[in-house]
Amino acid sequence: ITMVPHYSTIVGFTQEELEKNFKDGIQGIAESNQISYQEALSKLKVLYDGYHFSRNSEGVYNPFSVLHAMNTKQLDNFWFETGTPTYLVELLKKNDYALEEIDNTIVGMETLSGIDAADTDPIPVIYQGGYLTIKEFNPRFQSYTLGYPNKEVEEGFTKFLLPHYTSSRGARSTFEIQNFVREVEIGDID
Repeated sequence: ITMVPHYSTIVGFTQEELEKNFKDGIQGIAESNQISYQEALSKLKVLYDGYHFSRNSEGVYNPFSVLHAMNTKQLDNFWFETGTPTYLVELLKKNDYALEEIDNTIVGMETLSGIDAADTDPIPVIYQGGYLTIKEFNPRFQSYTLGYPNKEVEEGFTKFLLPHYTSSRGARSTFEIQNFVREVEIGDID
């Protein structure tokens, strides 16, 4: 029912709900991280907001991550504590799916409503698992553009998948990502 506009905010916190019901939790995050209340709110939005379950719907925050952030008073990636997507990794590898094509994938409505074609198309499973969300709806073609909902999912998904697509494992892959970004930032393209 989440694709029905009336129910599209049922599985997360809206901006209004977050600000109305979690002021103390947001303040706790701000104090613990030595930032302002508004900065904490902005960081929560970048990390945990962005889920859209119907065309033109209001975005919702991931309640699991928001509540963990408030409990620990840290702005960390909690998404993968809900379980590791080993099945998704195997599905992507089986279908030889290019990781760079996951963000900004364009699909028809029928793709989002079923996982029957999972053997040939991993996108419905990735969408229904919460790793992708609706970013845009094109009424002319009745198609959806899907993308990562937020920074937490994008970073977590990429960091988890990288070792499975390269010869790297664990902490080494995290170092390689950091090293790559650092080199690009200083202009060391080679």
